[in-house]
Amino acid sequence: MVNAGADEPLSFSLVAAGSTGTTGLTSHGIDVTWSSDGSKVTGSLDYYGTIYTVFEVTLDGTAGLRFDLDHHVDHTGINDDQELLGTKINVGQFVDATDKDGDTVNLGFDAEEQPLLLIDIENDVPTLAFQAGGTVGGEVQEDALGNDEIGLSADNNDDTDNGSVGNLDNDEAVTGGETDTVIFQLSDLLDNAGATPGADDTATVTYALQDIDGVLASDDLKSGGTAVTYSTSGNTLTASAGTTTVFTFTVDAITGEAAFNLNNQLDHSGSDDDQEVLTIGDLGQYVDVTITDKDLDSTTLNVGDDVILIDVENDLPTLAFQTEATVGGEVQEDALGN
Repeated sequence: MVNAGADEPLSFSLVAAGSTGTTGLTSHGIDVTWSSDGSKVTGSLDYYGTIYTVFEVTLDGTAGLRFDLDHHVDHTGINDDQELLGTKINVGQFVDATDKDGDTVNLGFDAEEQPLLLIDIENDVPTLAFQAGGTVGGEVQEDALGNDEIGLSADNNDDTDNGSVGNLDNDEAVTGGETDTVIFQLSDLLDNAGATPGADDTATVTYALQDIDGVLASDDLKSGGTAVTYSTSGNTLTASAGTTTVFTFTVDAITGEAAFNLNNQLDHSGSDDDQEVLTIGDLGQYVDVTITDKDLDSTTLNVGDDVILIDVENDLPTLAFQTEATVGGEVQEDALGN
């Protein structure tokens, strides 16, 4: 690489203390600069008043040049874990070679202006994982439909115009034990060690519904005998039977809070069981969770079927007679044959 000529041997040293320059790299979108104290070259960035060391270069008499990466550098954000830098780090510019006469040459470039010593840095991408066998969801009751008086858990958007007013049991009317709305956290699905930004911290986790329109519910749901279909608008999924809204499912993109609100009846088996439960298990296939790091690399997982589970309890019709009420009338034998 360097020919000492007649004035051998060569000795190598880092550039003089006080030397500075640019690297052509960024970290967190901020330029990385370098400086030398004579024994170490440090690449760093000023992140809103806080100085972070990105790399260090030292010379060792036996090991040679040592490059130590301490902080991430920005890649393109193309989700490639093997991606290398577009601009390599020219570490040769940090090293001077000096012959016996004291003549010095910098190792940044050769006679043809080609860099002599380059360091490349491989990208890192974030990872995302769900807990094995994890589920989220809850239970709603048809009894609560149209019964706002039992508390805030009963929603004001129930489709009472289409006859969906539930029959509360006696204790439910007093305690408010029934609800047509359930709220839960999709973040509970994440494995404790599963959402990791990797080197390019920090990362954000976001939640989104897929764009669908008129998709038939895979659980063969029906309301009043009409098949239920799903459509999404933003982060709200609406389940409909014809033009009637049966339920809505909303997801907060930032927090992962999800809310299921039953607005109309769902058909159960007709087994005369007030406690019969119908389980909706197909909502998860329309929910995506994404982790994105500082490089804008991202990993997306679909929640999948039978992970978000909503149980809908049946409601039965009621029948009661008026207290002491009677019906009937009087006939007379006198009328026979007349």
